[in-house]
Amino acid sequence: MPEASWGDEPEPELTAPRSRRRLALVLAASVLLGLAVLAVAWRITDRGVPDRQVALPVSVLGLPRDPAAPDQAVKLALAHVPNDLIDPHAGVYGSYPDALLVIAARAHAWRPGSQVEGFRSGFVRSGAHLDAGRDVPTGELGGEARCWAAKLAGERPTVCVFADRGSLLATVDFLGGGVDDAARRGLRVREATVHARS
Repeated sequence: MPEASWGDEPEPELTAPRSRRRLALVLAASVLLGLAVLAVAWRITDRGVPDRQVALPVSVLGLPRDPAAPDQAVKLALAHVPNDLIDPHAGVYGSYPDALLVIAARAHAWRPGSQVEGFRSGFVRSGAHLDAGRDVPTGELGGEARCWAAKLAGERPTVCVFADRGSLLATVDFLGGGVDDAARRGLRVREATVHARS
């Protein structure tokens, strides 16, 4: 019987640690590459979000902000806005029945359309009924904008939402005149409330 030759085969105790070291290096390189890709993607995403300054003005459309507006109305308005809005504010301008509710906030949104839809869904959950709605002009800030004829607690306001990747502004308009008029007013309110940071 021929003797077994051990010289032709590598010793297991020498190759196994080397294989483990190679696997560890491959995994480490993969993790580092993944982290680098994520960091680049985050910087690209963050760089693409405009920095907005959002502040409710003292008056809009010739209507003064009502400091005595019912807290319940303002809290209800803020309770149903999208959760990812940054520091949302709400204010009532004018007095019932000629009033305008304004909701404004900064945002960090990849898709402005999802912000518009999120606001619509929250408003419906608050008990309002909205029609199919239609897109309206967005103005210089761009993004997406949509208005709906609404039914709310026996009233028929028009609801408009303007959103870009850095901000959201919504109006609940009791001033009458239909969707076109409400859209024009909402755009003027947006231009008075939301500004690009210099």
